[in-house]
Amino acid sequence: MLQLWRSWGSIPMCKYSGGGFTCTNPAATLYDWGDPEQQFLTGDFDGNGWSDTIQAYRKWSSIPRCLSTGTGWSCSNPSATIWDWDSAEQRFLVGRFNWDSRDDVIQVYRKWSSIPLCLSTSSGWSCSNPAATIYDWNSPEQQFLTGDVNGDGLTDVLQTFREWASIPICLANGSGGWSCSNPSATIWDWDSAEQRFLVGDFNADGRSDVIQTYREWASIPLCLSTGSGWSCSNPAATIFDSGSYEQQFLTGDFNGDGRTDVVQAYRGWSSIPLCLSTGSGWSCSNPAATIFDSGSNEQRFVAADVNGDGRTDIIQTFRGWSSYPVCLSTGSGWSCSNVSASVYNPGY
Repeated sequence: MLQLWRSWGSIPMCKYSGGGFTCTNPAATLYDWGDPEQQFLTGDFDGNGWSDTIQAYRKWSSIPRCLSTGTGWSCSNPSATIWDWDSAEQRFLVGRFNWDSRDDVIQVYRKWSSIPLCLSTSSGWSCSNPAATIYDWNSPEQQFLTGDVNGDGLTDVLQTFREWASIPICLANGSGGWSCSNPSATIWDWDSAEQRFLVGDFNADGRSDVIQTYREWASIPLCLSTGSGWSCSNPAATIFDSGSYEQQFLTGDFNGDGRTDVVQAYRGWSSIPLCLSTGSGWSCSNPAATIFDSGSNEQRFVAADVNGDGRTDIIQTFRGWSSYPVCLSTGSGWSCSNVSASVYNPGY
């Protein structure tokens, strides 16, 4: 677990081993632009198998990065070509867009006609602005998602919006460009800004698929990738509605069968509902879990394989705590504990 805040001079890290976290607070060079739009993103930017961190902001002319040394950080501020559209909607995303072993960075915004790309090099970034077909519905709800849609090992870019009848795809060509299409897809619109799209491999065929989620539905609509388009259905699922916009849907492989599953999480519950993918639908249950309620809408749930058993677990986070509550997946339920950790609270 990393803790990130733009005004610090360090990146605290907590490593899980056995039954607990070992926490340190190694120094790091962070750049603070005084704007909450500033992003921190993680990826393997030097190709050594360790997760690194980058800082991104639309008004800079660089993408600062802190490479992991295993125990701390080696930071630099290599120049990069950044396109600024003067909009808080503009975002940075990480993926592997060429054939080397390093993660790269793209810039996305719905009003552009390109997807700017900064490929990671051994010392910095090689940036370009390749043309792409972007669909603008004039709504900040519109999402850009990443995944390997055609199973070729490269990260592709998806565009989603609840009022469309398609899921546009821009396939990475591996040489710094995009091949875009707009294949039809069945989209369910509930007229709510809470409705979201998530990516995962729900049938374990090596291609990224798309689900639609909303807390008031009785299903999790599923669009399976065919490699060049979508095969969509609306399989039933047991959805629990907290009545709150804070409710999260998270994805992971919670039973270790190679298919992406879905959990629902909310800080006021005493369970973590689980919908396991069958490949074409869902097998849902509501296993008990120990949930700690901070009383704050800042509290979040994070999905990760904490203990390395091949099953995704759930971590609860809040900056005012001195622990990371962890619910380890048993394959069909949860084994929860409240593991001590050094959590740094910026106090904003």
